[in-house]
Amino acid sequence: MDIEEFYDADDRRRQSAEIELGGDWHDAKGVRYELNWIEDTGELYVMREPARPSGPTRSVASMSASTTRPRSTA
Repeated sequence: MDIEEFYDADDRRRQSAEIELGGDWHDAKGVRYELNWIEDTGELYVMREPARPSGPTRSVASMSASTTRPRSTA
């Protein structure tokens, strides 16, 4: 999924404040990653940019806060 598809899938994402939690992480192949939190949806998303210039395409993976909350063991 590219970043535009990600925002288009939920209007709250585009309008929400975001906090960048890290934007200069690279893997062993030089691919850059960025981690952001979307206030209105409670989602974290990781954006991966290509290691070589090949246009504006970016891949996105997201996780909502509801899927990351610990479950009660009681």
